[in-house]
Amino acid sequence: MYKIIAYGSLRLNQYNFKRIADLFGENSISLIDTITLNGYQMHDLGYYPAVTPNPNTSITAEVLLVSDKAYDFIDRMEQGAGYKPIQINTPNHKNITLFIMNSCNAPVIPSGDWNVVTTRN
Repeated sequence: MYKIIAYGSLRLNQYNFKRIADLFGENSISLIDTITLNGYQMHDLGYYPAVTPNPNTSITAEVLLVSDKAYDFIDRMEQGAGYKPIQINTPNHKNITLFIMNSCNAPVIPSGDWNVVTTRN
C-alpha cells in the first residue's frame, strides 16, 4: 500500500478516484485525511489541475491510501501526463507521494482547491 496526495481528479468524488475503484476494487483506494498543503500553488489545466512549488501559497488536498496495483497505474498515468513524483512529509503523514510539475504557465487557482473549481458552473 502507498500513500499519495490527491489534489484534483483523484480526490474523493472526482472521476479518477471512481475510475481507480472501478478498475482495482473499492478497497484499492481510500481517503485517509483532508489537508492544507503549504508550499504549493495550483494551476487550472482544464479537466484537471497541476501543482508547482511556491513557498507563499497552499492547496487543499487529500491523503489517499492506494493498493500497489492502483499506485502503479496512477504513477504511469501521472508521469505520462508530465507530472514528477516526489516524496514529502506533512505534520501528520510521512513518506507520501505528491505528483507535481516543476513549472506551469496555466492560470492559477487562487483558492488552491480543485473542488471549488469543478463546482464553478
